[in-house]
Amino acid sequence: MRAGSGWRGLDPAPFVAFCVVFCLILCLPAVLNDSDTLWLIRAGEWILDHGAIPHADPFGYTTGGLRWYAHEWGAQVMLALVWRAGGMTGVMVLTAAAIGSTAALLLYRMRAFLPDRYATLGLFVALSNAAGAMLARPHVLSWPFLCIWCGGLLAARARKAAPSRWLIVALVPWVNLHGSFPVGLVLAGALAVEALVEPGADRPRVLRDWGVFLAMSGIACLANPDFVAGALFPLHMLSLTAVQWTGDWGPMNFSQM
Repeated sequence: MRAGSGWRGLDPAPFVAFCVVFCLILCLPAVLNDSDTLWLIRAGEWILDHGAIPHADPFGYTTGGLRWYAHEWGAQVMLALVWRAGGMTGVMVLTAAAIGSTAALLLYRMRAFLPDRYATLGLFVALSNAAGAMLARPHVLSWPFLCIWCGGLLAARARKAAPSRWLIVALVPWVNLHGSFPVGLVLAGALAVEALVEPGADRPRVLRDWGVFLAMSGIACLANPDFVAGALFPLHMLSLTAVQWTGDWGPMNFSQM
């Protein structure tokens, strides 16, 4: 919210960004061009049908019964629910809503730091770079929470204060939607160090406030079906040798974009 108060003072730009991006995504069936979407829906249906989160592979012919960390169970349930409600159209609506919300949150935060024209240009650049990843998959559903988290951290640093502890609420769904949440913790740690070494900083206060925030954030990551193992699962994934053969985990190759 910029100048003014109440409904008349609401900033319409983020809402407009949401509507424009939402409508554009609905016109792009390419968001369904990933075979994993069907598997994710089926996994979500299994969770809904059994009223439980699997801890062993219920699908694999050669791997059935092996340990399974359902770290994306929240996204799988969401995809299954919208598929049951509206088929693949429902899946597209959910994906469009997630990307539209991401656009709105990005624009809202950038306009707090940049003139309108540059904030709009920044949003265009961000969405253009993310276009190749705009698929009906869990990472897209986690984007709004990524924006809330990063925006809250940067706003706190701009105020030269520790982030609000309410920001940790956004971490809980992120942990259960996609395994990218450790990036948020790393960013929070980096900004805490920046606040600590800033000239003139009240270091005891910074250590106390940021330390409590980081500790509570780490505890929030345990709010998943596998507790400590679930919080550490993304790090376990990075240690697997098979990761080097998985395109989704490979380094960005800008010559092939």
